[in-house]
Amino acid sequence: MKLKSYFATTVEAAMALARQEMGEEAMLMNSSRTPPENKHLGEYEVVFALMPADAAPAGTALQTVTGNGGGADDLTVQIGDLKRRIDRMSANFGRTRFTGPAARMNADLARVFCCLLDADVDDDIAAEIAMRATDPTAPSEALRDALAGMIAFQPTLGRDRRDRRVVAVVGPPGSGKTSTLVKLAARFGIAARRPTQIISADGFRIAAADQLRSYSAILGIGFQSVETAHALSVALDEHRHKDLVLIDTPGLSEREMEEDSGLARLLCGHPEIDVHLVLPVSMRATDLGRVVRRYQAYGPHKLIFTKLDETDSPGVVINEAVRTRLPVSFLTMGQRIPEDLTDASASVFEGLIQRVRPLELAAAGR
Repeated sequence: MKLKSYFATTVEAAMALARQEMGEEAMLMNSSRTPPENKHLGEYEVVFALMPADAAPAGTALQTVTGNGGGADDLTVQIGDLKRRIDRMSANFGRTRFTGPAARMNADLARVFCCLLDADVDDDIAAEIAMRATDPTAPSEALRDALAGMIAFQPTLGRDRRDRRVVAVVGPPGSGKTSTLVKLAARFGIAARRPTQIISADGFRIAAADQLRSYSAILGIGFQSVETAHALSVALDEHRHKDLVLIDTPGLSEREMEEDSGLARLLCGHPEIDVHLVLPVSMRATDLGRVVRRYQAYGPHKLIFTKLDETDSPGVVINEAVRTRLPVSFLTMGQRIPEDLTDASASVFEGLIQRVRPLELAAAGR
């Protein structure tokens, strides 16, 4: 198998170089921003693989470098970079079900694919979305339809169609759970004229309960603080006549979650509680994935993504929505209450992608 890297100022230009030299049968193995040591070659690097008819044994590979500025000056850097790329190719090789077709995309699909990559959507997910966006005459609408086909959107509260809605927000420290809960109370409680109760189950942070108590007083709705899962269960029964009950929970470390497993068991097992996992998109992608796995113990039914105004990489929203297969309910993009709470939809997700790089400009490059 022959592996080859191409560097250029845009992903499209690098892919065009690869197609011109290696042909349509080459498979796209990886695409990324160029590492610092090779920035002089171009802003983006794409790596293609080609298996010739007289292929060498699977353990051998030829790696060459092509770019708009020549080879690396330092041989040591070149060898180190070669090893890094080969290791990465080995890790990514099993994903060619999507990245292989991506290498043979037409110009219209490539535009969608490159827009998604620029927003930091993972390669395999970006390729699948692009391959679903099949209408070349309307790329924005095609992207929107493709997203709707891969991600579920449920901007609703509650687990059924009954009038009473019980909602818990869970998530890591600093994710914006408390401010999100207040936005939900203002919109679905006060604005909708529903009798509303806020319950703080965050016995770890006194300040959090005080903040919610102040907000509740301003909004003119009920507030109660509880310290145990049993006390929460009792409070839910006490407020069974309220149309909307919103539960704030503590942001816990992994060790603290193990010590306070009673709350997780209650939220996961209660038939009425709609659990929304709140994820800040400003968090690193690897940390976000770890948080999602950790909070499975709470049995989340939907995702809320927060702090979208603090990132230039909205692709993490798409990555986690596709991976978890959980419906996305709401997004927050600021501190205003409740204006900065947005219903999740394919149209909103498409707008996030085009905010990074408009599809209309993608064909012309940067």
